Amino acid sequence: MPRAFPFLFALPLLIACGEVREEVTITRPSGSILAKGWRVNGQKNGTWSIFSEDGAVMRSGTYDHDRKEGTWTGYGPSGAVLSES
Repeated sequence: MPRAFPFLFALPLLIACGEVREEVTITRPSGSILAKGWRVNGQKNGTWSIFSEDGAVMRSGTYDHDRKEGTWTGYGPSGAVLSES
């Protein structure tokens, strides 16, 4: 049976057209996830989600070169949409 290399299962770091794209997870000192999203060449790009201490999504939206873009959605504890801005 062929042996899989561990790096094949690592967080993807893609280099295409001169861009470095990486998935980012930011944690709190407690270890819980604060935010998850993507960076391209070190800048927030694409979909990002912000989480509460208990792991529920509080806000989600899109960045384009470190600037918020489009509609950002706020969620309540039950997951219901509370706001869009």
